[in-house]
Amino acid sequence: GPARMQGVWDAPVQAAAEQAFTATGAIYAADAWTATRAQIDRWQREWLDMHRSSCEATARGEQSSERLDLRMQCLERRRQDLAALTDLYAHADKQVVRRAFDAALALPAIDGCEDPPAPGAHVEAPAPEQLPAIEAARAALATVRSLRTAGKSKDALARAREAIALTTPLAYPPLQAEAQLALGQAQLVAGEDEPAIPTLADAVGAALRLGDDPRLFDGLLALVEVTGWKLARDKEAAAWTALARGALERTGKRPGDEARLLVLEANVDIAAARNGEAATRLERALQILTTLHGPDSPRLGNALNSLGSAYLRSGRYAEAEALLVRATTMAEAAGGPSHPDVVTPLNNLALSHERQGRYADATAALRRARAILSENSGPDHPNVGLISQNIAGMLRLSGDLVGARSEADTAVQIVEAKLGPEHQLAPVLEHLRQLALRHAAPESAPNSTR
Repeated sequence: GPARMQGVWDAPVQAAAEQAFTATGAIYAADAWTATRAQIDRWQREWLDMHRSSCEATARGEQSSERLDLRMQCLERRRQDLAALTDLYAHADKQVVRRAFDAALALPAIDGCEDPPAPGAHVEAPAPEQLPAIEAARAALATVRSLRTAGKSKDALARAREAIALTTPLAYPPLQAEAQLALGQAQLVAGEDEPAIPTLADAVGAALRLGDDPRLFDGLLALVEVTGWKLARDKEAAAWTALARGALERTGKRPGDEARLLVLEANVDIAAARNGEAATRLERALQILTTLHGPDSPRLGNALNSLGSAYLRSGRYAEAEALLVRATTMAEAAGGPSHPDVVTPLNNLALSHERQGRYADATAALRRARAILSENSGPDHPNVGLISQNIAGMLRLSGDLVGARSEADTAVQIVEAKLGPEHQLAPVLEHLRQLALRHAAPESAPNSTR
């Protein structure tokens, strides 16, 4: 058991990772490390528990050695995924630190090894001399997955293409299917949306032939995401969604998988302006995630933020606010109070205050969002200007016209300095200038009463 984690998640690896996190100078590095380490520790405990209980069950004659082999192979794949991710942590740059906790959450669940699928009956076992090359290719694919979940999409895509080149000559179908899926998912995050579709469709076909249900489901989810969310092609997405639903039912409707599909379907609904349907699916997903992980788990963060936004759009402002407060708290728990991911729920929270006429609360939330953005991207980042513009709007609504004018001027200065008057956003700048004038205090108008 524990010996298997040497060089993967032992004291030297953790020390190297913590050092690399700190060396990035990211303001949230220490908080991100604390949360990430705790998450990886939890995952490793589950891995070790299943490893031990599997060996014991076989020793007691409660499971066949074939079944033990399948479980051990599955656990070994999971260990490769962890090794690839912790290696990335040990050489972390700012991008990896920013996504470190998300990447830890994205590690495949250990309970998937409870009853792993056997390779298709018609798949011949690879020749013994091929095994080292197959293991090397699998390790390369684990690296592709960790780069993708850690937000390094260009690197993931380049490594996925290299992995395809490694796996093709081996002509081992389960490995080719895995490589095809890894390439399609990498294309999806790298913004190669159209090319991702045929790649993923091939991966889904291969998974079907092999009876590999987990990979079939992952491939279908990626197809729903690219067609329905990224390209907003609703009818095309509906066909893939129907297949994903079928795959979900076939594998016994595992709650974690159902929640993933519901959140994705809700995103497709949002892209197609079906707010009510999106809210219903997100409510169901939140129920499932709460039952699985507890009400305070950071795994609920995305669903809370999305449902809060859906409530905002349908006028349920107080309900939205309650969810967005929780989403903000979870983002802070995952990456610390200065993590850039805290900005999105804070902005949505400000909107929920504004809709309820609570301009002081809205202004406070926006000022906090701006401070986080300033700390991370510098005070002259265009988005700092845009938040200043929103603050100007809030101050104007609350009757503080002098404050509003000052914030609006700041907004124009930042955006203009960064983008220049010739930039394609020049119309936005002109709009900001007009708003700044509108925010001007009335005493600047000629006084006609004298």
